[in-house]
Amino acid sequence: MGEHARPPFLLSLFLLAIVHKDAKRGPIELNIHKPNVHALAYWMLRAARLGMAIERRSGRDVALDVYTTLMPAGVTETRSNVTVRIHAALPDELAQTQAHAPSTFSRTLVVTLQKWAAVSLVDAEYVCALDLDMDVFLPTLEPFADAVADEWLDAFARMRGVGAHLASYPDHSSPINAGFMLLRPNRSLYEEGVRLLARADRAWSVDAGWDLLGRPLDVVPRTDVVMLDDGRDHAKALWVSEGKWNFHGAMLDQGFFFHMYRVRRSWPYGIDVRCLPPVTASEGVARASANARVAASAALMAGAEPKQRWQWRYRLAHMYKKPYGRNMCALLNATGLSDATIKENGVCARKSITWHTGLLQAFGGRSADDPSLMSAQLRARCVAASVQQLACARARLRQLGGRWAKIAELTAPLDRGFSTLVVFAYNASGCPQLIVGAA
Repeated sequence: MGEHARPPFLLSLFLLAIVHKDAKRGPIELNIHKPNVHALAYWMLRAARLGMAIERRSGRDVALDVYTTLMPAGVTETRSNVTVRIHAALPDELAQTQAHAPSTFSRTLVVTLQKWAAVSLVDAEYVCALDLDMDVFLPTLEPFADAVADEWLDAFARMRGVGAHLASYPDHSSPINAGFMLLRPNRSLYEEGVRLLARADRAWSVDAGWDLLGRPLDVVPRTDVVMLDDGRDHAKALWVSEGKWNFHGAMLDQGFFFHMYRVRRSWPYGIDVRCLPPVTASEGVARASANARVAASAALMAGAEPKQRWQWRYRLAHMYKKPYGRNMCALLNATGLSDATIKENGVCARKSITWHTGLLQAFGGRSADDPSLMSAQLRARCVAASVQQLACARARLRQLGGRWAKIAELTAPLDRGFSTLVVFAYNASGCPQLIVGAA
């Protein structure tokens, strides 16, 4: 590929969910959310639906790059022409860096550093790295998939216009939430990161951060949003004033991506999504039809509380309580529980009901997703498992009684009570605002 040749894919939707064996510690899952084929298949179906919409609106190809041993490796194409690439192993040079992680790092979480593989996918112009607990659609917007796709294209144009190579948003304490990152892959940057990971056992401390550069106040560029008073407050960047690299995930993926994109390099190479400037006229994405669809989507929220009556622009679901990691049938015989555990059981059962109802729609309902993405056998297996989990979740709620029993028959898939919402709106000047947990 020539230096200025356009990559064959506009976008790669990237998921790290590899499971491999460690001789000393047994199985290690390269996604902290305990991937199973059930959850993985659902993630792929939803990502493929988004990919199909982006292809339709952009005229460019989209790929799904999934690193997992839970499905056969290889390259396939869905009925909607989205390319699915299942990778059974990480690049060798990246996999080998795991041996150099400091002993102080959590052995179950250190593998999140392997998300750096996303930066190597240079046959895509953009990569969106998503965790397994990120859902790219909620039913409120599903009838308007083109509007959602237009907003992704708008985000790409905003990144391109300002020269950003990473756009992300903060979580409750970190400057980057590595569960959702938009980035532009770069081979030289990837190799630079691999070299740093290969000496991680002597290149990180809570006092000096990655590469032992020093305190946050001394090394984070002054142009970064976390260095601004209002930015620090919004990102809850207490770690800046405390002078320690002690935010959540500082030694893992969240700190590493922040270091590579926003410490070694300065704004706008890595940028907070909230700070992306408006699209210029030359980079503009036509919005007229998208605005009409978004307005219709907003109308669906008319019954919501006033604080939810936004002109919805773009939406992700960050799944709370990770329902795919819970076996509801195993809870049926649980007795003698504390009030706190009973409440947690009830919340998990409710989330399981909404999530498995959504699964049934995706796998076999009238609005089933692309049937060519997975075998009929796997689809049937997922449907059967969801039916079983739904029955057990409802039975558990009836056991708990009271208000829990009243919601035992809940059938709405992935409702707004299910997730922490991540919502883009636009302020009066046309700049994007990111509202986390708006519901």
